[in-house]
Parts: sequence; structure tokens; C-alpha cells
Amino acid sequence: MRVIKFLVSFLTVVLCFSAMADTQIAPSNRVNLFLDSTTPFGTSDWTNATSTTIGSVKVLKSTGNTEFYLKLNMPNLGFVGSGKTMTLDSTSSLGASHTRISEAALYYSYPGQCVAFAKAMIGSSSPTSMWHTGTKIADIQVNQRTSMLLPGTMIAYFNGSSTYPSNSTGHVAIVLGVAADGSGLWVVDQNFVNGFSLKVGTTAYSATSNGLVGKHLMPWTDTSARRAAGQYHIVDLYWSWYQYT
Repeated sequence: MRVIKFLVSFLTVVLCFSAMADTQIAPSNRVNLFLDSTTPFGTSDWTNATSTTIGSVKVLKSTGNTEFYLKLNMPNLGFVGSGKTMTLDSTSSLGASHTRISEAALYYSYPGQCVAFAKAMIGSSSPTSMWHTGTKIADIQVNQRTSMLLPGTMIAYFNGSSTYPSNSTGHVAIVLGVAADGSGLWVVDQNFVNGFSLKVGTTAYSATSNGLVGKHLMPWTDTSARRAAGQYHIVDLYWSWYQYT
């Protein structure tokens, strides 16, 4: 009888523990790469672009790859579990070479996708099936935005699902801060600007290649839900063995 009670208690603890969710926040040494006050990147490490759709965006050039490699702890980031590897390389677009993080398995690869960048920033290789909707940003009171949306917070557009969608309808980004003028969130992400027409100086580009890492404003509302910060959720990651630091 005591053995049965012990097993029931043990299983209860295990089930409760496995159901624990953890809000994902990138460590400060990685977030500081993209904050204007702490970034080690110089002016020449960025491509400044504009778009009528998403406004101004700063795209990280591959000249910053060495610093990026060190701060992301890439030597320990290579094998990330579930048979996948993660690499830091570059992609040519907007008239220059830019940084790109890619995730690959034995028979397929995801070059420069938003998920790979987010995993690298937060230091977690947990599969996206373990990413769940946390607080919806539109439901956060204005006076609580700064305290609840700290720099490094991982947010995602789930397209109506409770877990991150397995198709291309979702998007994930890292919060840099609440805009001082109240217009939205400053974020850094990868592959968000893919497909948008961008202009660099006087040169217009009809489309961009996959995998651009960019800093940009995400307004609270937009005609496209995927571009509206208010339609995003804070990501809760259900506990996983797959963690690296």
C-alpha cells in the first residue's frame, strides 16, 4: 500500500513538473548586441533600409559575424538536439553580405528562418511544438508593457493556434523594448523582411533573400496580423531536456 502511495505521489510530481511552462527571455549579453546603448557593432556593420510596408529596418551585415559567434556561444550551439545542427553563415542581399543563422537535420534544412535565430538568442533547442501561447500582448495594460515586455522576451505570432504553427504562417521575434512614443515594440528577428520591397539609399530592391537579421519597429496594430505586435503572444516554453547555455 505504501509503495502504491509513493508511486502515485511520484507520478503526480513528475506530471506537474513536466507541465511547467517557462517564459523565454534571451540573456543580456546576447540582447546587448542589438540595443543601441550597448551594441558592439559599428555603423558599417549595418545596412539601413526603408520600406513603405514595415518602415525603417537595420540589417546586420556579416562583418559582425565574429562578435555574433562569440556572444551566441556558437561552439556549444552546433548540435542542438533532435538530430539538428545550427550554423552561422551569410547571405547576399541588398547589395551586401549579411548574417544568417540556419538550422538543419540529416535530410532537410531551414536556412535563415526566424525560429533558428530565436533559438540561438534564448539558448534553447526545444522543438517549436513545445512553444505555447503565453500572455497576448494586446491584453497587457499600457502601464505594464515595459515591465512585462523586457528586452530579450521571446514573442510569437501563433495564427490562432495554442502551439507554434508547423507551417509558415507563424513568426517569432525578440523584444528590444517598448517604443518611447508608444507606437509599438522594437524587435530583432530573422526572415521577417523576406519578400518586402526595400530601399537602400536610392537603390530599390523588389524582394530580399531569406534570413536577414533585422531591427525594426513592430506597431501595436496593422492591417496584417503577422505585422501587428498586439497579435503576438509571449512565448511559454514547456519544460524540456533540450537546453544549452
